[in-house]
Amino acid sequence: MKKLEFIVLVLGLALGACNKPVPVELLPEQPDDFLEVSSIAPSDSNLAGASVDSSAMLPGDQERFAGQLQLVHVIFDGGQRLIDTSYTRVVFENRLRPIRVSGRVIGFHGINLGPVRLNGTFLAPIPHRLGRRDSVAGIEYVRGLSAGEYQPRTSYTWTAAPDSVGPISVSIYTPEDIVVHHPVGGTVIRRDRNLPLMWSGQGDLFIVISSYEPVLRMTRPLLSLKVRNNIGRAVLNRKFLQLLPPQRIYVLTFVLVNRNESEIIQRFPERVLVQAASIYNSYVELR
Repeated sequence: MKKLEFIVLVLGLALGACNKPVPVELLPEQPDDFLEVSSIAPSDSNLAGASVDSSAMLPGDQERFAGQLQLVHVIFDGGQRLIDTSYTRVVFENRLRPIRVSGRVIGFHGINLGPVRLNGTFLAPIPHRLGRRDSVAGIEYVRGLSAGEYQPRTSYTWTAAPDSVGPISVSIYTPEDIVVHHPVGGTVIRRDRNLPLMWSGQGDLFIVISSYEPVLRMTRPLLSLKVRNNIGRAVLNRKFLQLLPPQRIYVLTFVLVNRNESEIIQRFPERVLVQAASIYNSYVELR
């Protein structure tokens, strides 16, 4: 069996059963560059809430990190127009206070942190949304950011002083802005042809391929592609595209990300994710 055919076979098994990275070779003209591909394990939909295309958080991230401090610049490219927005979100969940519906855990109570600031500007406290969109418990903090408030390659610091978890002072440096050159929104992709990927923006990059249901406006992440050498281009082999389910509309989410995973809060026993991400979503048609 040829090497590529063996890789495709292993990848097909990975799509249905595991989340172990599987290397996929590129074309001969790019011998030193390759993508590391992993299937995205289905999450308990009662727990996962935020979509990857707007948060750059995979379902596993949302389950593993009880504390989340996010700073996001996101572009939605549907082919007709671009939606460009930025926001910050902070949530600390009390994993000792699960919320159950019909005996199933759908989320955890959001801890009241008191006043939370980003670079001195207050975030708004709102009800903490759980996996089921009609359920809330506790508090989370959000703020939409204008173009002037969000800048690439800039340091931002969250601060708070809640009695429950101790003082918070956490900083992150935003990545460069990602710009996708191919495939842009509205591109028709052939399953029987290799797919060139081209972008601008240096840094740690991964790409998520999700199916998209336009009526419900819901995405389902299927695959994560880690770019091992960010030179602004890669090629996805056509045999890989042929493994995707038969839906016609997909989202390619390109993410440049800076992240820190640690137990960094003084009296908060759970793991915390601090992440700044630049996201570009291309909604494409796969035939």
